[in-house]
Amino acid sequence: MQRSQLSSLLLFQKIRANSATEADAHRQVLDTAVEALGAVHPSDARLLQLRFRQGMTAREAGSLLHLAESTVYTQQREAIARLTAVIEGQERQIRSTQLASWERRLEGLATARLVGIDDQLASLSARLGS
Repeated sequence: MQRSQLSSLLLFQKIRANSATEADAHRQVLDTAVEALGAVHPSDARLLQLRFRQGMTAREAGSLLHLAESTVYTQQREAIARLTAVIEGQERQIRSTQLASWERRLEGLATARLVGIDDQLASLSARLGS
């Protein structure tokens, strides 16, 4: 079975760590992204819900939305591109938050005096100096 590209995202891994099944984690990542997309592009979110959540064909969704089938495919492609951008933005945000957390944890360590490493430092300095 091929792994989903979502599986490599921190968004996915964070949800998965909370003991969600892999399928539930995928669904939650996508549902959250579609919800965020809906705040900016409600028609995109609606189309994606109809096509992929409710399983409608392009013809059925087009009939409901008063669109030609070809228009449904065009709008679907655009909606997926925007959904991808939303997920990328969410991933950037979580990575930025994680990086900031690591930086806060490491701040004081740069000036910390480590105990018990003098012999190893002297040995390393001697090797580097030769």
